[in-house]
Parts: sequence; C-alpha cells; structure tokens
Amino acid sequence: MKNARVTNLEAVLTRVLPEIAPIEPAAEVRGRLRSGLLARVQAEGQSAAQPFFTIRAEEGRWHEVHPGVKLKLLYRDRATQTFLLDIAPNTVVPSHDHPSDEECFVMRGEAFVGAVRLRAGDYHFAHEGSRHTGLRSETGALLLIRTGADGPRI
Repeated sequence: MKNARVTNLEAVLTRVLPEIAPIEPAAEVRGRLRSGLLARVQAEGQSAAQPFFTIRAEEGRWHEVHPGVKLKLLYRDRATQTFLLDIAPNTVVPSHDHPSDEECFVMRGEAFVGAVRLRAGDYHFAHEGSRHTGLRSETGALLLIRTGADGPRI
C-alpha cells in the first residue's frame, strides 16, 4: 500500500511532467552518456547471461584519473573490481590508501613502489589499510589491478 506522500507526488508529477519541454544535451554529452550506458548494459548482460566474456585490447574506455595516469575498467561486481592502470613515463601516482586488499601485476614497463622496482611479470600485493606513497614510473607501465569494489570508481 502506498503512503499518501507517494500518491500525492505521483499525482503532481503526472500533471507537471507532460508540460515540461525536454532538454536536448550537446552531441558530445549525448555520445558519452550513450557509450557509457551501452558499455554497462553490455557488461551486465554478458556477465549475467553468459559464463564468459571477452574485452578486446581496443575495446573499453580509458579514463584519465590523474595527469599521466589512465584507468580502464575490465570488471566490477559487488565485492571486487579489475582494471588496467596505464602510467605514462616520468609520472608519479598520487599517494592513496587501500580500503581493501589490492593485487597488482606489471604487464609492461616498470614502476617503483618506494625503492622497490617492479618489472614486467612482477606481482605486488598491498594489504587493506595500507598506503602507497612514491608509486612512480620512469619508463611507463601497464598494471593489472584487482581490488575491492570500494576502490577507485569511474
């Protein structure tokens, strides 16, 4: 049973909404919204309807999260997320906390966590509650990151 406030709101919206002229977003905004929505629908549909899905290297969308640092989300569910982090040469990643455990695999290039050098093929683990400071790359690096869903959001 609906309460009186919901019923009144529905009645007001039913009268008012048909009178409001639609606002057409700019073509660029409309394209971004459409692409983002289609990507989410496709990812949700693939993961729910199929036991497997593939994201090709040229597919997906890169988001600049800091100058010289781009992120491409590969998968997210309620508990975890997996993404690529592309760090340009001579870039320092801002210091950040880890609200959950984080696994990192270096796919290309090299990066430093403090004085520790990580090269292609190396694995790095950060425990929940830890803090990364001094994460940088002189050559550029591509990292595969798996962490909790409470990590970076794009």
